[in-house]
Amino acid sequence: MAMCHSREQAEQVKASLTAWLEPRGLRFNEDKTRIVHVEDGFSFLGFDIRRHVDRQGSGKLLIAFYRLLHAHSRRQILARRAVHQP
Repeated sequence: MAMCHSREQAEQVKASLTAWLEPRGLRFNEDKTRIVHVEDGFSFLGFDIRRHVDRQGSGKLLIAFYRLLHAHSRRQILARRAVHQP
């Protein structure tokens, strides 16, 4: 994952990484590789990443793992948390 200031910069970074990967026998999986705007949000390795603008207009990068957990795992985490709270 690379975070860039513009789509053009993201395309340049992807081209550079493609050139770096090739001699190592590696390549991007084009079915999974996308260039997206952070305001649209995306998921990466189980993390949900998006930009949120608060009431004051300040943009904050939110990275959440919790929402993507399977319901059973979420229940287990909540149960453990309840046991450890004073």
